[in-house]
Amino acid sequence: MKSKVEIEAGVCGFKAVITAQSPDGCQVKFHINTDCPEVPKWVKALQDEGNLDIMQNFYLLREDVLVKSIRLHAPDACGFCAVPLGLSKAIQVATGLALPKDIHLKITKEEE
Repeated sequence: MKSKVEIEAGVCGFKAVITAQSPDGCQVKFHINTDCPEVPKWVKALQDEGNLDIMQNFYLLREDVLVKSIRLHAPDACGFCAVPLGLSKAIQVATGLALPKDIHLKITKEEE
């Protein structure tokens, strides 16, 4: 299965398009197209792993390869970026672990 996620990351103004593909529901290949100079740093570390195996490399309750890659290769502020979440969702859909449904976050600052 193949999935696509389009992201407008927020205040930074960068956009990203993520595609992920899984021929067997376990092994995943992905590509991220973005102008952000930080994303390629952690993406390279992930892609150096080769085809990612969803069952061995992505876990809900502990640090997985995506979280580890971001922690080691991205500036602190980028850890809160929407692109890693988008990649996670693209991988889940490509492997059949999630249905393709948009996620919407509306963020406002409220006075106390």
